[in-house]
Amino acid sequence: MINQSATAIRRAVSASIFAAALAVSGAAFAAETFVFDKGHTEIRFSWSHFGLSRMSGLILEYDGSLTFDAAAPENSALELKANAGSLWTHVDDLTKHLKAAEFFDTAKYPNISFKTTRIEKTGDKTGKITGDLTVKGVTKPVTFDTKLNFLGNHPYYNKPSLGFSAKATVKRSDFNLGAFVPAIPDEIEITIETELNQKS
Repeated sequence: MINQSATAIRRAVSASIFAAALAVSGAAFAAETFVFDKGHTEIRFSWSHFGLSRMSGLILEYDGSLTFDAAAPENSALELKANAGSLWTHVDDLTKHLKAAEFFDTAKYPNISFKTTRIEKTGDKTGKITGDLTVKGVTKPVTFDTKLNFLGNHPYYNKPSLGFSAKATVKRSDFNLGAFVPAIPDEIEITIETELNQKS
């Protein structure tokens, strides 16, 4: 009887350990990694030009990934690295001006990066993504208001995909880009519209 009881206890303990191991393993693989669909992603920055009009530009070359945990979005993480020299506007002279030392100085500071430090869920499909933005060698915290537009199998590619929109306002003077402030307002709006596909 004692041996049978000991055997039963050992089996119960082994089963508990196995179940715990499965739970830990499942948690470890709960988050999936997604990469940018560059054909359907836009990184835009815009500003007021002396109050007469609103101008904008794009960052064309970038890379990065999103580790997304659908069950607990606050555990997700986004990392983005961009080539500052790839910034582009519709006006060639303006593009050259922005790349010059007075503004981005892309020859000296070729990289722009963003890495999350905190994600807060604010609704079923909304959240705030806070991270460190580095531009022109200066790193500052920035928070993006974010909306999850889609999560599921892509209707065309038939693979796990997601899409979101994000928007933040920063002061360009915080990143040593303050030429002509306040004649040209300090605020820059950054908008990201993106689709991401599960990494193969």
